[in-house]
Amino acid sequence: MLTKIVGTVFSRTFASVSNFLIVVLTAKHLGAAARGEISLVILSVSIVALFQAIAGGPSLTYYSANHSLKKLVAISVSWSLFVGVVVSVLLGSLDLISWDLVGFLLLISLPQGVLLIFQSILIGRQKIVLYNMLELIRSSFLVGIILVLILGAGVKTVSVVYYAYVAANISAVLLGAYFIVKLPVIASEWTSLRLAKEMFRFGFQVQLNNISQMFNYRFVYFVIEKWKGLEVLGVFSVAISIAETVWIVSKSIATYQTSILVNTKDLIRQRTSTISFSKMSLFFTIMAVSVLLILPSSLFTWLFGDEFSQIKEINYFFFPAIIFLAFFSILNHYFYSTDRNVINIYGALVGNLITLLLAIYLIERYGLVGAALTYSFSFLGMLFYLFFKFLVISGATFRDFLPRMDDVQKFKKLLKF
Repeated sequence: MLTKIVGTVFSRTFASVSNFLIVVLTAKHLGAAARGEISLVILSVSIVALFQAIAGGPSLTYYSANHSLKKLVAISVSWSLFVGVVVSVLLGSLDLISWDLVGFLLLISLPQGVLLIFQSILIGRQKIVLYNMLELIRSSFLVGIILVLILGAGVKTVSVVYYAYVAANISAVLLGAYFIVKLPVIASEWTSLRLAKEMFRFGFQVQLNNISQMFNYRFVYFVIEKWKGLEVLGVFSVAISIAETVWIVSKSIATYQTSILVNTKDLIRQRTSTISFSKMSLFFTIMAVSVLLILPSSLFTWLFGDEFSQIKEINYFFFPAIIFLAFFSILNHYFYSTDRNVINIYGALVGNLITLLLAIYLIERYGLVGAALTYSFSFLGMLFYLFFKFLVISGATFRDFLPRMDDVQKFKKLLKF
């Protein structure tokens, strides 16, 4: 388990460093306005992915351990391609993204949806090493192409970034297809129709939660863009990109936590491992946040330019959100991995309400600092709700989450699973 977690941390770290390098290159060579446009396109890709994942994300992870991959892939790929086109066109129709960018959105999101399918299956089959390889291949191609074209060939256009995403996604899809073909065949007693119904039931619940989460994560982007402009959004998106690198450890732990929980029905193991994972996530996240907060402002202006001088101030107000989310993500994965998705939905709705009530007021009054505060209050509200529900359902107590002298021994025992 330790090897798999370290491997996942490494692949996510590599992906995060690659994304950070892309942020640096695009901010420095293309400017804040271009950075703002890129953030909107990537946000739109994420929105499309939310709908693709209804039958191509967590539901695949949940069902792939015991059902036919042939049936699962046929259902999920058909859905992913169909909804990818529909949602992309809808975003353009609603003027949430320029029609000039809808073509790039389709080229990026369609292969990325298929990649999500392959990665979800690999998690469900506990092939974490192969999952990590896909992450590494995609990140390597992405940053490599951008480096060659922007620094090597001197191409200073935003389209370079979009084509790099397309090439990276397709490369990872081809490798992912090879991995999936090599997996052991499992016969399923369910018909394709029944399997599709269960996948959509499970997936709809999970994605309703994730759609609500996306609203909490990115609603402020649209508010900033409409009220402050693309340049200000570019500054904020860079600050958030830097802060989100701290979530690497918690996301990696949550990924492995999912692969364990969907393959066991032992209630005690589900509870104790979740508690231990949450402590691990908090400990390493707090350490990473401490490093982030001591970085000088001059480092950010040197990396990105004078337009980005406010990044350190934004991170001061955003760091509580990072810590809250490190704990929240472990509880969130517990509920979805044990088929209690409705609880996650209600938790996300709590965050939606807080975001709606605070975002417009705080951003209007305090600008980007207000946007960072909106995140922190929203994540705190969601964390309180999920924490209370976890205590009630699992039988755990508040004292179980307090640091103990035997935590290290528990971690060692957990790592042997």
